[in-house]
Amino acid sequence: MQEHPTYEKCLLDHWQAGALDDAWKQPGLYATGHYDQFARMAQIHMSSCYDPYPLTTTDNYLGLKAEGAKDLGLVLGAWTHGDRSLTYAGDVDFGEAATLIVNWHLISLIFVRTSSMAFSMGMQGSRIARP
Repeated sequence: MQEHPTYEKCLLDHWQAGALDDAWKQPGLYATGHYDQFARMAQIHMSSCYDPYPLTTTDNYLGLKAEGAKDLGLVLGAWTHGDRSLTYAGDVDFGEAATLIVNWHLISLIFVRTSSMAFSMGMQGSRIARP
């Protein structure tokens, strides 16, 4: 940490603050109250049942939607934090269909096509029609 004093100071300040106070409630750490500062572009909010962030993910999705954000996606899965390729969490096995890796080729195709279309339409001042 001594090679990154700014990061070290920030980390120690947050650890010392402990509770959710103004030190935590700043853009980049805490989205609530800052939704108006988010870019108005397509977004996917993703978490899982076995992740520490499903409440934050859904709160941010709903908060942005309430602020009028469009082109939002929400994905909640049965995987663990950071490992969407495992079929299990603890003693429960959800099978191959529960992973994103199994379907990664399809997901990447959808992402690339949607991103390309959104970029092209954005450059033309158009919006993507939602189903």
